Amino acid sequence: MVDELKNKTSDKQNAPLAGRPQRSGPPRANTDANVPSDNPVPSRPAGSQKGTTDSEAQRKVSKTAQEMHQKKVGAVSKNVIVIKHGTLREMIMCSGAFEAIRERHQDGRVTLLTTKGNADLARQMGYFDDVWIDELPNMWSPLLSWKMRKEYKKRKITAVYDLEMSKRTEWYFRFLGREKPNWCGNLDWCSHPYLRPNAKWTYLSDRLAEQLFVANYDEVSLPHVDYLQGDISRFKETLPEDYVLLVPGTAKGREQDRWPLAEFIRMACWFGEAGTTPIFIGGKSDKNLVNKAVKIAGSKVEVMNLCSQTTLGEVKALAEGAMIAVGNDTAPMSVISLSGCPSITLCQEPLLTVPVVDNNYIISAENLQEVLDDAVIAGIVELLELDKEEKEEQEAQEEAAMTDREKSLLDMKKRTAEEQYIPPQKNKAE
Repeated sequence: MVDELKNKTSDKQNAPLAGRPQRSGPPRANTDANVPSDNPVPSRPAGSQKGTTDSEAQRKVSKTAQEMHQKKVGAVSKNVIVIKHGTLREMIMCSGAFEAIRERHQDGRVTLLTTKGNADLARQMGYFDDVWIDELPNMWSPLLSWKMRKEYKKRKITAVYDLEMSKRTEWYFRFLGREKPNWCGNLDWCSHPYLRPNAKWTYLSDRLAEQLFVANYDEVSLPHVDYLQGDISRFKETLPEDYVLLVPGTAKGREQDRWPLAEFIRMACWFGEAGTTPIFIGGKSDKNLVNKAVKIAGSKVEVMNLCSQTTLGEVKALAEGAMIAVGNDTAPMSVISLSGCPSITLCQEPLLTVPVVDNNYIISAENLQEVLDDAVIAGIVELLELDKEEKEEQEAQEEAAMTDREKSLLDMKKRTAEEQYIPPQKNKAE
């Protein structure tokens, strides 16, 4: 497979690669020094900063963190609310923070306030006793505001982790009245303020680690998908032995942020010609897009269409058996890369919610329409070679740990396989 792709890229070896992050992983909060990390913040649109400069605000964050780190949102809080709206992709990236909060409040009741689209995933995670669906009421509707406030009071909330940190959640804080619970968020008048400048434009895992540090969390694990389970036995009869995953869709409302469909069709043909079956996956909103790709690519090579037929758990199971995956920055791609599958993720800058792991080759650009397939193919070759080297190294380590008897049995097995091999017969006419 690697050799086939190398042949296809023989004339493209000097192609420039789009910005690839270092493989050391995202910078984390500096808990040894009891201050948040000073990692650079991705660029923010001009005019969006108001008042204080970054350096002044950063000093304020550090001072606040030192003061608040000892002020623990403790396990004595019996009714805890975690607020996170956003996309499924953001929910996956928050899994480490959710896990840390659950461990802190083992004896309490932890409820997630989120949107309807995130509810199923939240329940699968297993970190919450209840999932409260936020209907996102109009902030200027007195009736809906009154209902929301009544529900807060009914639940007798003692602590809130505002991981969304939006104008809406600030409004929720305001209408609670004078008797407010412990609140960890981006408001300088709440009990545990996280006041990092430009927090919205900070890599999400870093921001969560820094925010929870203010509430005396020394350790917050990185995102993972251990909680996802999927059974793909129903695909057993049709699932090819060697396959790759292609994810050409995008989150709803971000159709302009995807790599061109024509490029995914070209990738499907390249993989197919190399003897590996491309499998297209995606959500319901991607169905028309994927059907078009399957129709065109399927006329040239064998392809498989599983769009809108899989859960995130099944996507994880498919990823564990895939050779590689290529796709836009979506929830399925986050699941695929976090499952350990060698992945090429294409995303727009800034990088805020892309899993930064060793097996994820990230290609970012302001305009994905301008990204050439050279960079993608170069990344595929590198990932497959790296995967091959890791497997060979693992086999060598396993063989070194074998006993003499196990080694002799392995040698016997190899010799038997060689003796049973019958080379293909040449045509007599030749």
